[in-house]
Amino acid sequence: MFVSLTEQGEQLRIDSESAVAEVQKEILAPLNENEQEVLCSLLKRIADSNNHLSRVPIRL
Repeated sequence: MFVSLTEQGEQLRIDSESAVAEVQKEILAPLNENEQEVLCSLLKRIADSNNHLSRVPIRL
């Protein structure tokens, strides 16, 4: 199955990018840059390792 965003959905995604980046910055603020990188790397590894358990797995 292939899913794509409508023009309106794509615009909403673009418009929300800066807000998402700002919230991520606030959430990660207690960690220094190295800690942020380690955390994100570990979370990515967990997500990638469990992708097959998702109801909508990402096909890599």
